[in-house]
Amino acid sequence: MNYYSHNIGDYAQATMHLSLIEDAIYSRLLRRYYAEEQPIKDDMQQVCRWVGARTEEERAAVPMILQEFFELVDGAWRNKRADSEIAAYQQKAKTNRDNGKAGGRPKKKPNETQSVSDGLPEGTQAEPTENPVGGQEKPSRNPNQEPITNKYSVPNGTGGTPPEPPSAVDQIFALGLPLLIAAGQPEKQARSMLGMFRKSHQDEDIVRAIQLCVDDQAIEPVGYLQRVLRSGAARPARQPSAAQRRASWNEELGASLAQGAPRTEIDMGIIDVTTH
Repeated sequence: MNYYSHNIGDYAQATMHLSLIEDAIYSRLLRRYYAEEQPIKDDMQQVCRWVGARTEEERAAVPMILQEFFELVDGAWRNKRADSEIAAYQQKAKTNRDNGKAGGRPKKKPNETQSVSDGLPEGTQAEPTENPVGGQEKPSRNPNQEPITNKYSVPNGTGGTPPEPPSAVDQIFALGLPLLIAAGQPEKQARSMLGMFRKSHQDEDIVRAIQLCVDDQAIEPVGYLQRVLRSGAARPARQPSAAQRRASWNEELGASLAQGAPRTEIDMGIIDVTTH
């Protein structure tokens, strides 16, 4: 046996009166008993060697322990509890060997109170053939496969309404997971990395950073995304307001008049002149 159950409470109660040496001898005898799966032969010199008894005090303790915790039967010292556990272990090992020869553990038959649906016992769920509503598709494990984007369309004449486009969060994982997995990141680590990005940056910025990473064919996507997000390169460029465009036009106009240059046409955008 490579393993046996050791009840700490029972052992402590049975050995609390033993000295340190006596406790060590008893423990070593038990381990030898279980390891060999057989009783200890009544050979005091050999037993002393097994337990490491060298001094006179240690050698004197060996027969005391044998007489207290073991029983001499047919030239061997037996322990009833150890014999019982070894017998149970050997029976279980035999059952496992027989099952292995027969092709594995026999299948359990459903009892009268157990309902069966589609050949599966209650509490067992068949593997779904489609993703449930709101479920997320597993990313492709093929590193050469392009990211898959969902395109929604409604057949002509159906009168249906197309579903909402994917959110920024959906796009982060739909585009980012295949990208990081293709670069050698485990899926769990890739999900954790994208989640960390979401704690520090806007979802829309992360989507743009991933798209930039794909367009640039970055060799190290993780480092690329970190640099782009830290630098703010993924943020959209701010369009000047109407007031800023008018101020810029006035500045250029003043400079042109001061130099006597002809006035050039400048796009000022659409100016709302309606009254309210």
